[in-house]
Order: sequence, then C-alpha cells, then structure tokens
Amino acid sequence: MTIVNRLLALVFGLALAAAAGVAIIEMVTALTGNAGIVPREQWASALAELRWDDPTLVGVAIGLVLIGLALLSGELTPARPGQFALQGATDAAASIDRRGLQERLRHVALRDADVVAADVRIRRRAKVRASVPPDTDRRACRQRVLDATTSAIDELGLIRPPTVRAEIVRARERVR
Repeated sequence: MTIVNRLLALVFGLALAAAAGVAIIEMVTALTGNAGIVPREQWASALAELRWDDPTLVGVAIGLVLIGLALLSGELTPARPGQFALQGATDAAASIDRRGLQERLRHVALRDADVVAADVRIRRRAKVRASVPPDTDRRACRQRVLDATTSAIDELGLIRPPTVRAEIVRARERVR
C-alpha cells in the first residue's frame, strides 16, 4: 500500500468516524427529546428549496466526480516494480529487488573510465544518469554506458527487463 493510499484511507476513516460520532449524538439526543448538535429543521428547509439544476449543487457534483476520477486513475496506474523475476529458476522463484538492481547498474556505469559519478532510478524504465568531466565525448560515453547497463540487465535474465535510458551530464570537477 503506497503512502498516498494510506493517507487517503486515514482521511476517509477519520471522516467516517466523525460522521458516526455525530450520528450517535443525534440519535441519543433525539431519544431523550433534547435538541441535537445539527440544526435538522434548517437543513431540511434549505435542502427542500434546492433544485437539481442549482449551480452550487452542479458544481459540488462535478467536483466530486473529478475527485473520484483522480482517485480511480491513481489506483489504476501500475506501481513501480519492487521485484524483478529472473528466468531459469525451475523449482523456486528467484528475483532481484529494485534497489539491488539500481545499485548493480550504478556499479556497472561507474566501471566506465570517463564516468565520475552515477545515479540509477528504476521506475517503469531504468534511467542512468552519469557525470563525466567537461572534456569527455558525451555521445560516445552515453553509448558505452547504455551498452554496459543493457548487457548487465541481459546477463541477469529478467523475465520483464526494463528499457534503459542513459543521460550524461558534465561534472564540475574530476573526483577520481
């Protein structure tokens, strides 16, 4: 469960708990004959005067539909993979986790002689960002890093390998 889902569930749960608390208070006050905390007569008369084509009602309905569509699209978008399944495991499921693959690809990119620093992020694709000194041919280095990381993924034998994108940026100074 992602952090956004947890926060939405918390807000929804708190709203339901508050509504349940108000409903219990209203039931107890109605049974004892006292006035409740919600002005029911005022709300009933205000709602009786509303029509279906009232601009406020239409605006609230459109807002609720848009919020519902946003929540639905957030739930239907695929999450980034946590594990990448490996081929060749006959009697047991074998996999590598996302962070392990990121670290492996970072080390592969750092093997290049011109790469000073590297950072790898895997979401739907594997994005390798490598820093090189200013006097380096960035196109040739990009191709070398791209070939090395792609072959490292191929060596692992992932069932659904991510596509690799490489970005080469200039470093301020050479660290090695």
